[in-house]
Formats: sequence, C-alpha cells, structure tokens
Amino acid sequence: MENTLPNKNTVFRPTASETKADNITRIVKDMVEADSSARQAKTQKLRAARLARDISEKARLEAAPSKKVRKTSRKSQSTD
Repeated sequence: MENTLPNKNTVFRPTASETKADNITRIVKDMVEADSSARQAKTQKLRAARLARDISEKARLEAAPSKKVRKTSRKSQSTD
C-alpha cells in the first residue's frame, strides 16, 4: 500500500468553480481599477480647466476698468 502524505498540491487544490471565481474576481478588479483611474484622470483634467478658467476670469475682471456707479439723488416730493 502506498503511503502518501498530504502536501500543498493535494490538500489545497482549487476546484474548477474556485478557479473560475478567481478569474472573474480578477477581471472585475481590473475593470474597477480601470474605471477608477479614468475617473481620477477626468477629475484632474476638469480641476485644471476650472483653475485656469478662474485665473483668467480674475485677470479679466482686474484688467477691466471699474464702472463707476452714479448715485442719483431722489428729490423728496412733498404733497402740499
């Protein structure tokens, strides 16, 4: 009779369903990571565009001559 001791290849052999589950998990993690990196890139791009817009808007407002507000005095109308 052959006496074989259990080793990591015989005891911890993944089943077909576990292997398939591992593949699906890996694929989903890759998809989530790709979406996350795309979202972060988009956020950085939009943030840079917003900062550039704010800077140009501020420069435009500073360069534009300020409009003087003319105060109009109201003459009080008296009813006699």
